[in-house]
Amino acid sequence: MNETKATYTPGPWFDCEPNVGISERERQGGSYVGIGNGRKAIARAVISTLILVDEAIVNARLIAAAPELLEAAKQVIWKLSHNHDVDGYNGPGRITREDATVKMLYAAIAKAEGR
Repeated sequence: MNETKATYTPGPWFDCEPNVGISERERQGGSYVGIGNGRKAIARAVISTLILVDEAIVNARLIAAAPELLEAAKQVIWKLSHNHDVDGYNGPGRITREDATVKMLYAAIAKAEGR
């Protein structure tokens, strides 16, 4: 079987004003803050009795930042794997692959890539 790996919609992604561009039929299912890339919808951050408008807007902004955050994490890992200092500093306190923060980056990348 020849399996194709799915990829995410290219960024940058943006959050929209609550309920912009939704039909009356969609509105009956609840309110949300949309996330898109200017050409198509990517996701919705739901507004409900448990998630208020302000929280949904912040959730949408976090989702919208995902492509840039993933790319930044990959760049840091690449620099470390090629023995480059992240901040150009080679003295004490240098970040290594064993650092807890670096391990968090690896885990976040794996989560984003479905591994």
